[in-house]
Amino acid sequence: MPSHVAASREKSERCLHSTPSSERNTMSDIKQCLVRLKRMVPSVRRQPKVNKLELLQHVIDYIQDLEVTLEQPELILSSLPVSSSGFVSTCLNTCFT
Repeated sequence: MPSHVAASREKSERCLHSTPSSERNTMSDIKQCLVRLKRMVPSVRRQPKVNKLELLQHVIDYIQDLEVTLEQPELILSSLPVSSSGFVSTCLNTCFT
């Protein structure tokens, strides 16, 4: 067998053997990311079991809620208790203007 054929065959065998390990690593990474997402979204944080699709929908909803909140800072201001010094309102007005 010519050396270039043998080298090519050896390379393809290495790829075949490394694929399952690579896929396992990818799946492990995905699972870790899903766990992190679950911890970050309040609506699913304490639910014992949430399927992946449901989790992703909650994440999308949460991001949309955050976007609305950032676009309308008066919603934040109206939900905060009124302080006598107005410090919180001043800080938030400065941050969002």
